[in-house]
Amino acid sequence: MRYSLLLFSCLMFSGCAADREFQERIVHEIARTRADIINMDLPISYEGLNIFQARAKGNIIYISADIEDGHSFNEALINNAVYNQCQNREFKKVLESGIEYHLSIVNSKKQKNMTINEDTCNAIEN
Repeated sequence: MRYSLLLFSCLMFSGCAADREFQERIVHEIARTRADIINMDLPISYEGLNIFQARAKGNIIYISADIEDGHSFNEALINNAVYNQCQNREFKKVLESGIEYHLSIVNSKKQKNMTINEDTCNAIEN
């Protein structure tokens, strides 16, 4: 009886681990696919930003952008772009699945790095 309970416990825990690993692989694949889709449309002009590269590693999508001509490099521009993206339902569903975006904005003088995840969007909304 003891051995049966031990075997059952081991199977249950290994099954849970396998489910987590499977879910993690799905999230990684979604991130990779979304980065590939973004890359197909490059360059993308969005809210004063010029997105020129996207790549995925694990559950993080790395986005590289610069500031479009006629716009200045400032926090308001970046925050406005993030705020508007956080209002997008599809974008929020992606974040809820565990995917994060790492945004790197560069120009000749500055660089700004920002992580956008579910917590970021929730903080903006509150």
